[in-house]
Amino acid sequence: MNEKGSKKVSAESTKSKKKTHKHKKPRSKGMRIFLKVLSTAGKALATLFLVGVITGCIVVTALTVYLMKFSDDTNYVDIESYKSSNAIIYATDTAGTISADNLSSYKWEEVGKITNGKNQQWVDYNDIPQHVIDAFRCTEDVRFFDHDGVDWKRTFASFANLFLHFYDTRQGGSTITQQTIKVITGDDDASGLSGISRKIREIFRALNTEKKVAKPQIMECYLNIINLGNGTWGVQAASKYYFGKDVQDLTIAEAASLAATAKSPSNYNIKDGAEINEQRRENYTLKVMLEERAITQEEYDTAMAEDVKAVEDPEIANEENQETQKAQSYFIDEVYREVTNDLMEEYGWNKQYAENILKNSGLKIYTTMNPDVQDILEEKYLDPLTFASKSNVKDPPQSAMVIYDLAGHMRAVVGGRGEKPGALTLNRATQSTVGIGSSIKPLSTYALAIDKNFVTWSTMIEDKPTLKRPDGTLYPKNSPNRSYGMITIQKAIERSLNTIPVRLIREQITREASFDFMVNKLGITTLVKSKEITNEDGSTETVSDIDYARLAMGSLVNGMKLSELANAYQIFANGGYYNESTTYLRVEKPDGSILLESRSNPLRAISEESAGVMNKLLQQVIEGPNGTGTRAKMSNQVVIGKTGTQNDGKSLAFLGITPYYIGAVWVGYDTPKDINTNTHYRPVQIWKNVMTDVHKNLSKKEFELSPNIKQLQYCTKTGMIASDKCTSKATGYYKSDNIPATCSGNH
Repeated sequence: MNEKGSKKVSAESTKSKKKTHKHKKPRSKGMRIFLKVLSTAGKALATLFLVGVITGCIVVTALTVYLMKFSDDTNYVDIESYKSSNAIIYATDTAGTISADNLSSYKWEEVGKITNGKNQQWVDYNDIPQHVIDAFRCTEDVRFFDHDGVDWKRTFASFANLFLHFYDTRQGGSTITQQTIKVITGDDDASGLSGISRKIREIFRALNTEKKVAKPQIMECYLNIINLGNGTWGVQAASKYYFGKDVQDLTIAEAASLAATAKSPSNYNIKDGAEINEQRRENYTLKVMLEERAITQEEYDTAMAEDVKAVEDPEIANEENQETQKAQSYFIDEVYREVTNDLMEEYGWNKQYAENILKNSGLKIYTTMNPDVQDILEEKYLDPLTFASKSNVKDPPQSAMVIYDLAGHMRAVVGGRGEKPGALTLNRATQSTVGIGSSIKPLSTYALAIDKNFVTWSTMIEDKPTLKRPDGTLYPKNSPNRSYGMITIQKAIERSLNTIPVRLIREQITREASFDFMVNKLGITTLVKSKEITNEDGSTETVSDIDYARLAMGSLVNGMKLSELANAYQIFANGGYYNESTTYLRVEKPDGSILLESRSNPLRAISEESAGVMNKLLQQVIEGPNGTGTRAKMSNQVVIGKTGTQNDGKSLAFLGITPYYIGAVWVGYDTPKDINTNTHYRPVQIWKNVMTDVHKNLSKKEFELSPNIKQLQYCTKTGMIASDKCTSKATGYYKSDNIPATCSGNH
């Protein structure tokens, strides 16, 4: 049995071995290539499939997040607050520095309005005849009172028509709610991906808006803001313009005529397109109104028979809106710009939506304007004798002036000489970048040098140029070209020397620290880190304001805004704090709720003692025997300040500060050229002409300086604290932690 079994295993084993060693028929070369290609293609297809799956997941996820964002019911349009009601501008004549914390303590007066500048007059829903409402509903959105903000039937039909062309013309799927939202937000992209994205936003906004706003309010808003051609907005203005009557007196045919206009206001209005208006009125609007039983057969027949014509002499519904818009001051322009920007930043609105809310929502804006100061400034800038001794000087230069209190509140501004040409015109005080020259020195150099204890009032520094040009010549030189040898910091500031601030930045402060201080502590936005420019010969070079000469003398790449320069100087008058510039304290809705509020958030720029020493140093510019700003001296107020000249006298500036106000003046041509200062006043004289009137009825005040500042005698030969042996002494002001050693008097 074992033997037979053994044979059986052996036989099977042999059979197995034969099968294992059997040679397969070799594949052909073509087959091998085909299989290899097939394998590669399979891998590629698998890779593409996986990439597609991953991409699809990403797209779906992104779309889901996008849709969730807009499905949030907080994403709606505040139609209830939007009403064609002017923003009211309030101001207080309180002199000096004001505060948002004491808003109720000031006496406020209305000083202006911000209007939409349109031929528009708001009319309440209850004052609009039913047949006018029905005319627009039947023409634009027949199921308006039934849908939830979106007419899905029309939306899908409109979308399908883009591909299948059911209709000869492009079909609109927007409801009255959606149209209203589009007008208010200004979100109206119509093509491509941006158009699709806009439509999605609009749909969710409409759905969310209708959860919060009643149908009659939406219809009221729509009928008051719709464009009806020839500069008319809303049914009331259009009724008066086209038919010379109030909307309440419109016939059914006239209402249908206005509704027909909505399709294309510039082409379908009855004045410019009477024939096409009639066709749409009779063939569509009145027909749908009859079908929807909005009118009876008899009313339909009467309307069809009526000879509808526009009046020959149109009536402007709201001329006040247009006149107010033309007459608004430079200050109100600034309020408009600042509130618009803050609404965009605070609420994430686009510019048009923010502007629409500002112009149409009946806001109350409590500004920082002092109306008395603004009036004086405007009157002075209309008077040629403010700028020259004669009124008929040829080719006068331009000028601008801005006045702040000591905490960043703009109190008055004028952006140019003469009559203001219109609303939102160029303001050279806040929008232009101008040459400021030496007025930069206290900011870029001396404030830091005093604050860091690099120098004191009487530190002696040699007056000599230390920078070298490629040709080997040294610069900068003083103006006039004179060297004073060893000179104190106080005298360097009084005479506005160029060499000393360059040496301080180069040898102690550093360019980077100076640049950083002005940008991050003083709110200067126009300084340039690096910029490539093209020269007249076509060559290019990289320029930067992180440069010794530019920082020390103010020859900046782009210049500086006069308003930013003026506001930065507050640190020398308020104990070393910087507050951002603002033109308003609070913006309220009609119900009194706060929409925006500008709260003081002072930033410590330099120490209180440093600010006090700088204040005294800048007083020498006005009071010193060689001061460059002596013409600004006032009999009834202490004045500190700094002059500035740039581009060989083509741009002139002056900063003057009293315990009440900071005033900055610029003089120059919009296209720079030489200024004849023998004929035209320098900025310091213009400042005096304005500020004398501003301070006319104000009591004399002193700057509030740190009590820790030491008033000491110093030796004029060494700059050290004078001893009894010193034969030449002067008075200086010192920080308590940086008082020079006492002079030995052996000199």
